[in-house]
Amino acid sequence: MMILTRMEVPGILIFSLGFGLKFFHIPHNAVLMLLGLLCLLLSLVGALMGGEGAQKRPVSRLSAMLSLAALLCVIKFFPVHDYILLLAALAFLWTVYLLVSKKVKLNGIHYVSVFALALTVFFRFGVDRSDRYFILNLKYSVEQSTDFITWDKYSWMLYLDERADESLQASEKALSIAQRVDADKYWLDLIDGHGVAIRDKTWERYH
Repeated sequence: MMILTRMEVPGILIFSLGFGLKFFHIPHNAVLMLLGLLCLLLSLVGALMGGEGAQKRPVSRLSAMLSLAALLCVIKFFPVHDYILLLAALAFLWTVYLLVSKKVKLNGIHYVSVFALALTVFFRFGVDRSDRYFILNLKYSVEQSTDFITWDKYSWMLYLDERADESLQASEKALSIAQRVDADKYWLDLIDGHGVAIRDKTWERYH
């Protein structure tokens, strides 16, 4: 069980690496974040099964894991993000209660929970959906000039936020990039159809 409980720090580091790569739109960033969460889950299991000494911080480990999971769900636009965020908030409040009632000193994992929750709340409520998508997928992307699929999805996010003019501009950029890189006819027709739907205000779902 000692090995499992030591998976906490590697898990946080692996998740942080994946989160950082997300801004540059580097492939497999989500895999790294999921691997980090798995390490934290193993750490939690080790704390629960490791006897009295390891029982000191299972709630703190749970709080950190749920806070990072909520962050992942928000930045990846998973539909369950609000439910995970609620669970993370409850686990964090439980941690705070235990810290206050037992007068336990703060340590690194508590700061991880606070920072992850702050980022999650910021990306969920502090910026529009389309701005969140742009910051996380395009602004610093190493493929910004060639990734027509992401530009097309960005146009959908803008459309959902009722920013039709900007949505059309993003769609036209996506089509221009797709033509320049000789994309398949499927993508050319799909993106062109999205542009028509934006103009006609008939775009109902992304496909």
